Parts: sequence; structure tokens; C-alpha cells
Amino acid sequence: MSIEIAKEAIASHNWESKDWFGGCVANFKYITPSLGVKWYCNHRMADKTYAMQKLAFQHGLAPEPLQKFKIEHRIYGTLKAYLTETVDWIPGEYITQIRKIAGIIHSADMYYKYGLRYLKTEEYIILEQKLWKLFVVDDLHGNNVGYMADGRLVCIDFSHFEVR
Repeated sequence: MSIEIAKEAIASHNWESKDWFGGCVANFKYITPSLGVKWYCNHRMADKTYAMQKLAFQHGLAPEPLQKFKIEHRIYGTLKAYLTETVDWIPGEYITQIRKIAGIIHSADMYYKYGLRYLKTEEYIILEQKLWKLFVVDDLHGNNVGYMADGRLVCIDFSHFEVR
């Protein structure tokens, strides 16, 4: 049932809508509050990120990746996708606003010069250290993490990681 709903969500997807999230490699859409679908045009990348998310999940560092499937899209051809648990996601722009309010970023020049885009809280640093034990970590930032229902901070994007 969930796969059919996910396939319909992708097939009828309105790229102009605001109910989905797109990154450099993957796209994501909520199916229910606790279930989402990630889809990829690049099949190798879909397989790679699924395997890494599964490994991270086994260590409590990612939402659980669920069933994989393919879908034929009228424009993009065959897409690879999988269902996944969802997280409470806090956009990096929101975190940046918190940093500005807290006085951590003093000016836009400082922001761009030093790349101070994301707040590294203690829990973020702990997550990052645990991920480094499993992966060569790249592109880990505030848009690529979120909170599980139990309050754990986890990683949601493994597209730029490599397994150690």
C-alpha cells in the first residue's frame, strides 16, 4: 500500500509545489508524518545511499531505510526510490537565524567569508564523530540532519559519504 502511494506521489509530483525537498542528488517527499520517499535519477547513487543509510541506521545514526522500488516517470524515465522513516527537520536557514540572534554571526561578510552556515551543537559534534567511525564524511551540515521521534539527532543524506 505505501509503495503504491509513494509511486503515485512521485508520478503526480508537481515540481513547482512546496511539499517536497530536493538536493543535489536526491528528492524527498513526505507520504505520512512518519514515512517518506526518497527518489533518484542515478541508480548507482540510490543503491549507495540506501546501503549507507542502512548501515548508519544499524548504529542508531539514521532513520530506517525501508523497501526499495523503481518507478517509470513520464519525463525522467526509470527512477529508483525507497521508503524511509522521517525526521523532524530544521532547515539550515532557521539555524542561521538562531546564530544571528545569538550574536554568533556578526555580519553577512563574516558569514560568507568563514562559511559559518550551521550551528555545531554538542549533539551535532557527537553525531559527526560517530559517523566518522563508519564513513568518510562529506557534506554534513544542518540541512542533512534531523531529529527522530525519540529525540536522537540523525543524518539523512549520505550522498557524499564513502564507507571506510
